[in-house]
Amino acid sequence: GVPGMAGKQIAAVAADTGFEVRRVDVRGVKNLNELKVYERALAERDRAMPLVDIVGLREKLLELSWVKDARVSRQLPDTLVIDIVEREPHAVLRKANKFVLIDAEGNELDPIPAAGAKGRLVVSGPGAGQQVADLARLLDAAPALRPQVREAEWIGNRRWNLTFKTDQVLA
Repeated sequence: GVPGMAGKQIAAVAADTGFEVRRVDVRGVKNLNELKVYERALAERDRAMPLVDIVGLREKLLELSWVKDARVSRQLPDTLVIDIVEREPHAVLRKANKFVLIDAEGNELDPIPAAGAKGRLVVSGPGAGQQVADLARLLDAAPALRPQVREAEWIGNRRWNLTFKTDQVLA
């Protein structure tokens, strides 16, 4: 217990000399609700800098749907700097009663209204989200057709039905 007590005493001294979290600087946020980041980070506010759990805070940030990667660092004497790398929306996943933005790996980002799906590739079918990377490779093989595809439906866990903007379906 002596090393733990010594660590707490050193942290208390550091806090008394101004080395405690007073500000949080969040960078790299475009689509993510920034308040969700501050909500997790402000739990560390007014805590001595040596006691801030940088790794734990990073893990909490990685739980957010839009966060692909995060870096948390101390900027002495009183600032936590959080750099966020966001996931890029790739397509829209049609579920039973809603539309959800997904990234290129099929990670769900945020629900969107049906009007928000206009102009984006819509994927549907059981397991379609996990197959979206394969669909991207398939569409990359035919670059002239890619902009013409409006919707892709994953069928029988084995193939895609592609619906074009002309309402023609390629099975």
